[in-house]
Amino acid sequence: MGDTTETGSDQGNDALLIEGLRTPGDETQFTRTIAVLADQDPQFAREFLALLLSEAPYADQRGLTAEALQSSNVSCEAERYVYDRSGSQRGRVDLLFRTADLTALVEAKIWSDYRENQLEDYLASAHSDDRRYVVSITRNVSRYREPPQSEPRWLGSVRWARLAPKMRDLPHAGSVRRSWNILLDVMSRDGDFGDLQLSKDLVDAWAMYDEATNRLATFLEEVGHDSLAFLRACLSGRGAHRPDRAAAFVPLRKSRSKRSEETSAKPGRVDRTPFVGPPRVRGWWM
Repeated sequence: MGDTTETGSDQGNDALLIEGLRTPGDETQFTRTIAVLADQDPQFAREFLALLLSEAPYADQRGLTAEALQSSNVSCEAERYVYDRSGSQRGRVDLLFRTADLTALVEAKIWSDYRENQLEDYLASAHSDDRRYVVSITRNVSRYREPPQSEPRWLGSVRWARLAPKMRDLPHAGSVRRSWNILLDVMSRDGDFGDLQLSKDLVDAWAMYDEATNRLATFLEEVGHDSLAFLRACLSGRGAHRPDRAAAFVPLRKSRSKRSEETSAKPGRVDRTPFVGPPRVRGWWM
């Protein structure tokens, strides 16, 4: 038999392959991966659900503990349609975990937010079975109001940033565990899990945001006028002749009314514009 020892080069190649195949921000791709691992490794399914229950804010209040799952058989399915008591379809949940004692409907969000009434629809399906509960895993705080703590089928929402470090040791098979951890590293670098940690450098940089934005905008506007005019002159056959500044230039900064400036400057005002996806490079000129 040949030597099957894995080298650092092999692991590096695996990392490149996983990074190439992974689509940043793709929730379905990740939840399907979880479901496949759970199907192949019952212990992974049990420990993932136990971790989720241990982090869910209201699980203890519902009498659901990670310890109760130690001897349970746990199954997991991805992208399952759910129905209420009348048989009406109430959406498709990302992950559905089942044991002999409970069913957990798990909605997983990375860069996206809930659709309107999404959690309420899942709760309506949960009320069709006394053993059904709903829990969500999100990257960010939702702009939609989540169900209240008093809702008995709602276990709360958990941030990926809290789960990710504890997910690293879930697979126990050596090769699968290594590949799983590489995937978590790739997703972490892509920002899919978010980060709940702050540093002084980040706070200092945020404090300079307005000044840095204004200086950069001023610089780019100045360069942009002449650069665009020069390029248009070249394309029109006028060579290096320096024409007047192009009137069609689009400024980086939008003018604001005095009223909007006063409103935005009020103490305690917070911009609640949600993140709806990974940052993208935007064009500055028409």
